[in-house]
Amino acid sequence: MKGPQHISSANQRYLGYQEVCKESGIEEQYIECGYSYESGLKKAEELITKYPDVDGIIASNDMVAISVYKSLIQKGYHIPEDIQIIGFDNIRFGWLFTPEITTIAQPTKKIGKKAAQLIINYRNGHKIEKINIFDIELIERQTTKQRG
Repeated sequence: MKGPQHISSANQRYLGYQEVCKESGIEEQYIECGYSYESGLKKAEELITKYPDVDGIIASNDMVAISVYKSLIQKGYHIPEDIQIIGFDNIRFGWLFTPEITTIAQPTKKIGKKAAQLIINYRNGHKIEKINIFDIELIERQTTKQRG
């Protein structure tokens, strides 16, 4: 579920998806989706209609993943047996929700610290790095099949 492309993080996530599809020889399958719970509800139906054989969904964020879960359960799907769901951002509600949402976590504290340091460096006339890359982590929970 491709997030709003005018947002740089959504665009970068999509570019990463494209790269993996290309490297793996997999055809891209996506729909446009916002970052809201309501957008996820609406777009889950569109996704299932457009790609009826889908067995996994990477949502634009955790709130969308939760709404996709709700929509699919109401349609009779079993998660993760029929369709696996992964969110993005590791919001607290994602692990308070039942089932707990598998997610991709970003090091938000490191990102915030780096942002503050860049501002200080800029203010002090120092050269700043325009591109900063941080590692992410897949946190496997209950909406995906556990790897053995």
